[in-house]
Amino acid sequence: MLPWFLDPSSSPPYKIVGKMPAHKSWRGKCYDAVAFPWTRGSLDDLWHSHSKHVVDPSYWDKLIWCFEDAVILVGKTSARLVHTRDFTQKPMLCLKIPEAPADDHTLIATDHVQATWVLKPGEEPALYIVLAYARLIYIYNPHTCKIVTELRGHGGSITSLNTHPVYPQIFCSTSRDFTTRIYRLDLGPKHKPRNPPWPPSRRPSMAGPAHGLDMTEGEGFPRKGGLGCCVCVLVGGQAGGHNGDVLNAEFHPKLPLIVTCGVDRVIKIWYVPNALKLTGERLLREDKPLFSSSRIHKARVHSVSWLRDDTSDDEILISYSAPAFMRRDAISRVGENPATDSSETYMEAGTVCLWKWLGRKRFFPYDHSKQDVLRGCPSDYQESSAFQFLSIYSLARATENRAPARMSLFKSPRHDSLVLVTYPGEHANVIHAANVSKFQRRRPLPVDATKEDILSLSDQLADRQLPELESWQICLPREWRKGPMRRDARTQQVEVENLVFSRLIDDGSTIIGVGDRGTAWLWHRCIPSGVTSG
Repeated sequence: MLPWFLDPSSSPPYKIVGKMPAHKSWRGKCYDAVAFPWTRGSLDDLWHSHSKHVVDPSYWDKLIWCFEDAVILVGKTSARLVHTRDFTQKPMLCLKIPEAPADDHTLIATDHVQATWVLKPGEEPALYIVLAYARLIYIYNPHTCKIVTELRGHGGSITSLNTHPVYPQIFCSTSRDFTTRIYRLDLGPKHKPRNPPWPPSRRPSMAGPAHGLDMTEGEGFPRKGGLGCCVCVLVGGQAGGHNGDVLNAEFHPKLPLIVTCGVDRVIKIWYVPNALKLTGERLLREDKPLFSSSRIHKARVHSVSWLRDDTSDDEILISYSAPAFMRRDAISRVGENPATDSSETYMEAGTVCLWKWLGRKRFFPYDHSKQDVLRGCPSDYQESSAFQFLSIYSLARATENRAPARMSLFKSPRHDSLVLVTYPGEHANVIHAANVSKFQRRRPLPVDATKEDILSLSDQLADRQLPELESWQICLPREWRKGPMRRDARTQQVEVENLVFSRLIDDGSTIIGVGDRGTAWLWHRCIPSGVTSG
């Protein structure tokens, strides 16, 4: 029998098994769930079995046993560390971080805590949790329950954190200051600027982070014994940098690349030299990516990911965007009912795009030699056409720009890649799961295509004719959404909580969902007797 994710007629074998209400001190909704990313087998891939990073197997097994089911639930100004084995119990840790100053005008309503897991290499790798809120990054020790380092450098609110899949001491942060900063956990913070001189001056520049340089003050606190050092800045607003808030970034698992996306609806692929060779003595600044395009999506891009970890598909990416505010042209108004379609503007639903970067083999041929400097031409870092659409789907159930759909991607070498989509409003409380390998590929135009064929394809690409994402549905029952007996003052009805985000974890066997009042729910995969897990 085929696994459920290969059979469109099957039902997803997930059953809701647990619920964890928000703690009394929890304020607002839960935004994300960040699972512990490593397993016992991950040790074969980490550090590429580097001779300098020989890990004690017994210590690694102990670390995995303690945290393999750990999940960080992210809130507005705090986070919770929970275990899925004892999910209905109280959280193991409540991660509280200092609140931003009241006069911090960089914060907006959607800003919240970001989180990721990191490891400091050694015979016994030290586990840390990286938290970020406002413009600051906090290195948190889950064993001592203390913040060991506070890092600064961003000039705007931090929007995401991401850890390198092979070198877990390297992580990056994206920000509303248009930049992406790359850090090494195994280096200490810098306390004096080490900037190059700007001609005609011969003295080191004191321009600061706004220009992608070191701060004039210390980078971290405390001044002695801290962890984390910024070694690279992907500068925004320059020749090829982002011209808007950067919302997400992800490292390539094998190549020295990082992909970013943002509010300027641009996706960029940057070359980053081997970060292990960057010692922080001189901050690396990069403002010319190898790829940059605003033609993939029509609105801000919330997330972009490398789809596969294997060599055959490593140039395929998947991204999704918010609904786009569009203006009708004269052609689109022909045949429309003026009584209902009199507005000159309309809202296009967000899209999920599966696409291929065509420049990978040009910059990284299979017999390529490693380079410290790699540059493209202006057509690469300004507006590149070196990409190919493979599939495009519409997120048609979310048409409000300020309330887009939320999507998470699950990747595993033993499982097909899956996306989980959660819609807001009246379509909430249902998880839509789709198999990426089953996305329908776009048919290319024939060589002898006529003008009518091209116009027909243009009509099909219009948002209102894009296919809606086909998916399995996993419902959150109403009885599981009821919290404390609170009644609405006007309707006198018992208030219920709505699902806002979901993520597939634990090698595809568990789904965790979070609600708009801090509650978390857990689904487990039920395998019928005689059927393999697939």
